[in-house]
Amino acid sequence: MNRRGIGMLKTLKSTCRTFPCRFATKVSKIGSGTGIGRIPSGVRGKDGLSRVNMPSIGTHLPRLKEPLPNVPEVEYAAPMAESAATRVTTLENGLRIASEPRCGQFCTVGLVISSGPRYEAAYPGGVSHFLEKLAFNSTANFPNRDAIRKELEENGGICDCQTSRDTLIYAASIDSRAIDSATRLLADVALRPTISEQEVNLAARAVNFELETLRMRPDQEPILMDMIHAAAYGDNTLGLPKLCPPETLESIDRAVLMKYLKHHHSPSRMVFAGVGVDHDELVEHVRKYFVEEKPIWESEPESSVGPKQVDTSIAHYTGGIVKEQCEIPFYAAAALPELAHVVLGFEGCAHQDPDYVPLCVLNIMMGGGSSFSRGSGGHGKGMNSRLYTKVLNRYDWVHSATAHNHAYTDSGLFCIHGSAPPQHLNDMVEVIVRELLGMAAEPGREDLMRSKIQLQSMLLMNLESRAVVFEDVGRQVLASGHRKRPENFIEEIEKVSAADIQRVATRLLNSPPSLAARGDITGLPEMGQVTSALAGAGRTGLGRRLSPFSSDQHFCKSTKSNESEGLCLTDKNVVFVAGLGGIGMDTSRELVKRDLKNLVILDRIENPEAICELKELNPKVKVSFYPYDVTVPLKETTKLLKTVFAKIKTVDVLINGAGILDDHQIERTVAVNYTGLVNTTTAIMEFWDKRECGPGGIICNIGSVTGFNAIYQVPVYSGTKAGVVNFTSSLAKLAPITGVTAYTVNPGITKTTLVNKFNSWLDVEPEVAKKLLGPPNQTSQQCAANFVKAIELNQNGAIWKLDLGTLEPIKWTKHWDSGI
Repeated sequence: MNRRGIGMLKTLKSTCRTFPCRFATKVSKIGSGTGIGRIPSGVRGKDGLSRVNMPSIGTHLPRLKEPLPNVPEVEYAAPMAESAATRVTTLENGLRIASEPRCGQFCTVGLVISSGPRYEAAYPGGVSHFLEKLAFNSTANFPNRDAIRKELEENGGICDCQTSRDTLIYAASIDSRAIDSATRLLADVALRPTISEQEVNLAARAVNFELETLRMRPDQEPILMDMIHAAAYGDNTLGLPKLCPPETLESIDRAVLMKYLKHHHSPSRMVFAGVGVDHDELVEHVRKYFVEEKPIWESEPESSVGPKQVDTSIAHYTGGIVKEQCEIPFYAAAALPELAHVVLGFEGCAHQDPDYVPLCVLNIMMGGGSSFSRGSGGHGKGMNSRLYTKVLNRYDWVHSATAHNHAYTDSGLFCIHGSAPPQHLNDMVEVIVRELLGMAAEPGREDLMRSKIQLQSMLLMNLESRAVVFEDVGRQVLASGHRKRPENFIEEIEKVSAADIQRVATRLLNSPPSLAARGDITGLPEMGQVTSALAGAGRTGLGRRLSPFSSDQHFCKSTKSNESEGLCLTDKNVVFVAGLGGIGMDTSRELVKRDLKNLVILDRIENPEAICELKELNPKVKVSFYPYDVTVPLKETTKLLKTVFAKIKTVDVLINGAGILDDHQIERTVAVNYTGLVNTTTAIMEFWDKRECGPGGIICNIGSVTGFNAIYQVPVYSGTKAGVVNFTSSLAKLAPITGVTAYTVNPGITKTTLVNKFNSWLDVEPEVAKKLLGPPNQTSQQCAANFVKAIELNQNGAIWKLDLGTLEPIKWTKHWDSGI
């Protein structure tokens, strides 16, 4: 201890000896007790007056408001300019090192990697989920997890691994004097994991257990966030699942994981960040373990199967719907009712977008939370946000309503998640729609000021944590190469005006909506109704039902199925372009059994006997026929559909089922199987397209299993069916724009007149029909039953395989993305 410190202690010691005199109490007489626990009732002086702890006056010490003599003035620490700087160094292999100094004995260091589910298009879904579970297991220098734990415990350290949609983070908080040990450990975990088969199996069990747990919990947010991203971006980039799909658990092995790590854990995709460390020392250690020592995959032969490069596709927001009809557990003992969940979202903005900060302010303004926190907290805790004051505090049946803002490097997603008992699901959607529309109104001055101050305070309070600063440094440097100081964001938040909020809200609402729902969702409005309401149709006063959400809609409770509209065919008008023979006739029989209102058959050849049979099968259904050759010009098709619409007023479903199988007739095969289908679809858009104030509709296109695996002896037929699949998939992605959903049903080999006799291309196989009917096949009745089942499931974008009497969805493999 230095002299100055010893002198201060001596002074304080001599001073403290007088403290008992200063605070002594003069007591001359103890009064009688109260009779309760022998507590004295008071203290009396010589004058008989009561005294209670009255200090004596005679002391040489100064008053408390005066400084103590002979005690040096306190010198407070002042922040230095260099303590706030983020230093960034790029090594020769492309790895970036970013650090900030911070006082204290402990530091936080780690890797932030450009990796995550968005890059898994060419891999089985769930690779990142597995890597999270496999983190800090055996490596080249640490034989098992226990060895890693021992290394950390010896230096008072802890570790963690987290994944998001576009980043993977390995981090450790440890004694600053053990920075070499921490860097070595992190390098081994990221670049030299051994990943034994036993570890992969244990990770699979852990992932499966987590999935089962999530489905049993009342909190459905992790599942719903995956669903809303899938609805917003489809089966690519940001729409790929963060949670491992159960069906891919068996597909992920060591080879898959090592191939993924080799391409994604490259130095140029990493930032090594540190808080509370010396930058130059950190650079030295990182160079030693990340440059001089090589990754484990460089010493192993690479598998020839799988992708050879990183998916660099840009996220493309499309909007859409993903739903799952299921049972969500509820806990009566915890006063939790059965809940249905719905999330409604729009395209937000990337975190480098100029509108990012105003959108963050809007997110705080919307706020929200759970009904269980309605009576707690206070100002500054979100209790004055719009979703609290206008939703949670107004409707007692609303369990939760919360706004979320997700921002990524190239896109973003803004959404509101609400939950309520199933009988109030329609009303829940109405309330969310109304609040979303209300975002575009000019915010009040106090509302805006409160939101800005709350965002600023949240930012600064979060940055009090060393771990949060580490993540902020790593993410910012990974995205932009540098870190913006908190003062920069405070200033940007302060500049946000009411006009900025309105502009950003309008930008959100101009994008196609995305919808995700889970639970008992039979009362959920159809997507077309939600889109119409958001476009301004049917806006009503507070507390009244939006007119597009009619309570007498027909819904079917389907099995678990994503994007399912749960369509009931009762009282629906269906136009079926097909001949009344084989699959066409059996499908028509199944349709009339569903109590349609109208079944309109369009075909080149009339079949009066078949029409009579359908009418007799269900007299309640109006069955009519119109002659139609699908090879006629588009103008003629439009003219025919005008006649049909004039007769039955509306059409709910169009089934394009015309087709021929004869590769001798090349032009006619293309005209019937593909061009005619495209023309019929194009013609009906004049009546359905929501951009022309149409009601939307459903298109079911009949393809074939040859559309995804050709019969090479009939390449013309197979090519047209592949065209049908791709054309329909495009229609499905355009659904948020047009209001028209679409999917394909693709029958396998079915015993019909179509396959009894047909010709191969250039007669390359004269007996192709005979050979096809040799292996196991299905009857037209089996095919028709599954055909109608697919229509009732009504899954936008689905590619259904109808083969051997079963109905199975096909997951289309993506090999390329246009980036638009």
